Amino acid sequence: MDNETDNDQSAFRLSRPASPLPVEKDFGGCLDGQCAWRNFGGLSISQAYELFLTNPVYYEEAFMFMDTRAFEYYLPVIDRYLREVSSDEADPELSPSAIIDLRESMKELLNDPQFDSGGEWYNMMLDGGIDFCQVISLGSSIEFRLEYEGLIISPSVLIEIMELSGYIQSHASQYSPSEKVQRHIVKKWSEVDELVQDAINRNKSKQLGFGGVFLFVRTLISNFFKTKKEIGGSHG
Repeated sequence: MDNETDNDQSAFRLSRPASPLPVEKDFGGCLDGQCAWRNFGGLSISQAYELFLTNPVYYEEAFMFMDTRAFEYYLPVIDRYLREVSSDEADPELSPSAIIDLRESMKELLNDPQFDSGGEWYNMMLDGGIDFCQVISLGSSIEFRLEYEGLIISPSVLIEIMELSGYIQSHASQYSPSEKVQRHIVKKWSEVDELVQDAINRNKSKQLGFGGVFLFVRTLISNFFKTKKEIGGSHG
């Protein structure tokens, strides 16, 4: 793959500079962050997307655990994936153990007792419904990040997440024909929306707080010199 192809982001709605790429420390020092580094480290956006497509069920976890700098850089990967994937596409082949893991994960995420070996959810998953699991699971990964890193993620990336969330909620039928599944998708990404808005509001409050302190100090200094001048004038 040549450099021109590596750096081609024309198919992505979100763009990132071709360099510098995130380095190892940008993925974090925890075991999961290091695993994300081994998988995505040194890859361009296009290369990372191609890798992600080979096994979204496996690689999605990286976006929960890589540190903020790497997450912000590679966000276009899941943005494009979530805008293009649909229930009409063939699902990746999963081993029986992977299907069990995915089922248990969804059962926990949705808190839905019907997601068992004989329930509606399980049958839908086996019948081409894995994509909706990815949509909800990636929503949970972003939700997790926002809960702990909302003030660290840059405002521009928060807006990108909000726009992606808006797309998913208005196109829930893209991921499953089931209205029940669509409701779960909308619910999950509505929760993401709330966290994004909360992070934006807290960032604004933080900026206003710094601005208020600066204004107070500037006024204090101005008054000090004004008073000093007046005292000097009265002595004269």
